[in-house]
Amino acid sequence: MKRIFTISISFCLLALSTLAQAQTGKVKGFVYDDENGEAVLFTNVTIQGTTLGAATDVNGYYTVANVPVGEQII
Repeated sequence: MKRIFTISISFCLLALSTLAQAQTGKVKGFVYDDENGEAVLFTNVTIQGTTLGAATDVNGYYTVANVPVGEQII
């Protein structure tokens, strides 16, 4: 009985530590030309200091997924 309890506690701690490390976010935005306000199509958006990035779509929108939690510079 004591062994089952120990295994259960170990499994719970392992699951909690995995969930705590798996926190990521998502950055969404819109890229437009400052002079005329039109959307910038198919341009690359990257997050400095990482290999994360995305390209804008036909409307100028982008989404970068799996961004680490914290302050990021785009």
